[in-house]
Amino acid sequence: MKNKDSENINKAEEKNISEETKKETDEMNENDEGLSGTENKPEKKRSKAFVYAGKFFRGLCFFLILALLLPILTYMFHPKNNTVEDGMKDQNAHGFYAEPANTIDTVIIGNSEAYSSFSPLEMWHSHGMTSYVSAQGAILMSEAYYILKEILKNQTPSVVVFETDVLFPLKSDDTLRDRTLNNVMENEMPLFKYHDNWKIFKMGQFFAPIKYTWQSFSRGQMVDPSTVPLETPELRLEDGKNEEYKNGVISPYIMMYLNKFVDLCREKNIELILVTIPNTLTSSKENHEAVHKYAEEKHIPHIDFGTHPEYANIDWTMDTRDGGVHLNTFGAKKISDYLGNYIKDHYDIPDRRNNKVLAKRWNNDYKKYQGYIRYKLKALEE
Repeated sequence: MKNKDSENINKAEEKNISEETKKETDEMNENDEGLSGTENKPEKKRSKAFVYAGKFFRGLCFFLILALLLPILTYMFHPKNNTVEDGMKDQNAHGFYAEPANTIDTVIIGNSEAYSSFSPLEMWHSHGMTSYVSAQGAILMSEAYYILKEILKNQTPSVVVFETDVLFPLKSDDTLRDRTLNNVMENEMPLFKYHDNWKIFKMGQFFAPIKYTWQSFSRGQMVDPSTVPLETPELRLEDGKNEEYKNGVISPYIMMYLNKFVDLCREKNIELILVTIPNTLTSSKENHEAVHKYAEEKHIPHIDFGTHPEYANIDWTMDTRDGGVHLNTFGAKKISDYLGNYIKDHYDIPDRRNNKVLAKRWNNDYKKYQGYIRYKLKALEE
């Protein structure tokens, strides 16, 4: 009996202990749920807020540091002179940097047609007109716009001449888009344009002062009196040989920066002239009509030597250096004589020959220009 009673007592005690343990456990669980359901929630919210704030602060610090470093790095890699040896691209196109401030009255911008077809020194000799040809082979319209912006930092030209061959490059829209975006990025952030200069700079050059000293005696013209004739003395609009060049379509990527170019000229009260030099690649009625339509819409004068060959009387058996694609020095003189007369007749351009300091330098360079032509001709004869 005792054993049975003991067993019953033990079972009762175990039951009581079990119930008490369960009660304590339930109370603990309730306390845990209460803590996790109420007091822990704000802690989680605060933790996320702190994480986001930390990320924002780190990002802000990164951009602030970048904003401080970018001008320093840009200066470090920027050419310290306007020469190829100092990292300047297209040296001849950038000789304007070394011209005395506010002494260039006419600026000519374009591609290889421009630096082949215009002679600032002939315009000086005939009219006392100071001009500069800032042109690059296969130049983008966006680059033409940025070159004009650079020129206007130090010069106040009255007239800008734009050679329209730039408007019809042999590039697909996708290629033009990519090249234009890259060009815009390089000009807006010059560090991308000149980052490779670390290869040519010595240690002391990175923080050396920027001083442009190189001057082009030809003022940007490529002086080439060699002759490779076209088969006939005349070049007609329909003589353009490359169908992709001559469809009369101006790409939207070109049109965007052509409009910006025009707007910049008007903002600075600069007279703009569109000039078309014919050649055996891009000459076509479609291209002429596209440019002429744009010129009429924008009220800009358009001189097309393709539709008016009598303006310059180019002899394509004598006045071209590569069979009708580009003019030589003799063809450039004819174009420049006409353009000089046109500008003098239509715009108020001063005769700078009365300025003794300017006249001395320009006259010396004209003599150098003539001497260089004689030298090149003699070399061609040998």
